[in-house]
Amino acid sequence: MLLETSNTTSSYANRPHIKKGYYPGKLLSVKEFASKDKIAKVCKHGKQLIMDFEVWTEDSDGAPEKPVLVDDKPVVISKFVYHIYKVTNKEGEWTEGEFKTAITPQSAITKLLEALGWKFSEDAVNPEDFIGNFVELNINDYEMNKGKDDAHLTSSIADIGKLTTVITSEEPKEITPEVSEQIAKLEESKVNLDKLKETGNLTEQGYADAIEQVNHDIKKLSN
Repeated sequence: MLLETSNTTSSYANRPHIKKGYYPGKLLSVKEFASKDKIAKVCKHGKQLIMDFEVWTEDSDGAPEKPVLVDDKPVVISKFVYHIYKVTNKEGEWTEGEFKTAITPQSAITKLLEALGWKFSEDAVNPEDFIGNFVELNINDYEMNKGKDDAHLTSSIADIGKLTTVITSEEPKEITPEVSEQIAKLEESKVNLDKLKETGNLTEQGYADAIEQVNHDIKKLSN
């Protein structure tokens, strides 16, 4: 599956629910979003890939440890990402049948591939080459059938980043002044969050989510 470039239980049909947070994720499969006849679907902006990630726990060093299980089955969550976009004119009208690659330096799919270990180039890339690689998954809640009697929470992938692990060493990591300044600002933001919570301007859940994000950012800067 070469893609052009320029300078759960699984899948989208069956969505499990786990505690939101950050998890290691292992790429299991890459397939085109297609009909039952295996014809690629043309979505709002173009054509998409479905990338299935198995969610793992992490050990004390932040390295992948074992798959997360729900009902004794590994949790697999799908991520949809555009790999080609529609070609449109100045009025935003699509020239039917015309597409262009979505793999450009600042695109979402490029960010995802780089998190998997790819280095951007103008050569064609095969995303299946990265099956088995790990990334960091930011798992969030998603309400299915909102407003209906059968509404319920499922888990979705809010963001994907490069997995960084703590490397055990007798020598502590040297923290540069720039990084120290960033960490200090993050610690200060926690104080501000405490104040917002005390004044009622931030909900308990909002506070918990914000603190988790700040602590995660501090950990990544420190290790």
